[in-house]
Amino acid sequence: MKGFTLMEVVVAILILGVVMLGITQSTQTSYRASYRTIRNSQNLALAQARLEDLSSRDRSTLTNALDGTQSIEQNGTTYEVTTTITENADGSALAVVNVTNSAEQAVELSMTFAPWGLR
Repeated sequence: MKGFTLMEVVVAILILGVVMLGITQSTQTSYRASYRTIRNSQNLALAQARLEDLSSRDRSTLTNALDGTQSIEQNGTTYEVTTTITENADGSALAVVNVTNSAEQAVELSMTFAPWGLR
């Protein structure tokens, strides 16, 4: 007789199932890592944009009035952008921008602005 026995077919199906499960797991892991990277990149871009906005202002306008939190919605994700400006004793100002997305991933950037409007 030629052909496969029932046991050989069952073993082949089990091996194929294990291989397919591994491929599915690695695809899901890759997708999650890619998604996190995209969200972190967006966090970073928003933080950089906020610091660029602050650096384009006259130094005398950098006050605690610019402190606060702003919600931004992009591509179905909500980002919280928090800005804190601290005046230092030497007349410089420290701006800290923290961006957190709805997946609780956060990026924090800071920049020190020279006193008296120097750049």
